[in-house]
Amino acid sequence: MPALGWELALFVWGYALVWFLINDGVKLLGYRILDPKARRFSLSARRLRRRPAPDNPCRRYHGRRGGPTGTGRG
Repeated sequence: MPALGWELALFVWGYALVWFLINDGVKLLGYRILDPKARRFSLSARRLRRRPAPDNPCRRYHGRRGGPTGTGRG
């Protein structure tokens, strides 16, 4: 069986990439149409500022100074 060659291989990869992008766009459009009130994920600064700081599980166990008893020895 003869080799296909780089031109045909690149064409196939390009074809697959183009159709991937088209299908992904159609999928996202379908999501938007089927669930219009869904919350969109964004990393806007305003939304990030409103979130409370996460609780640090290490601080709960070790206290402020370090050790399990909060003595700093540990």
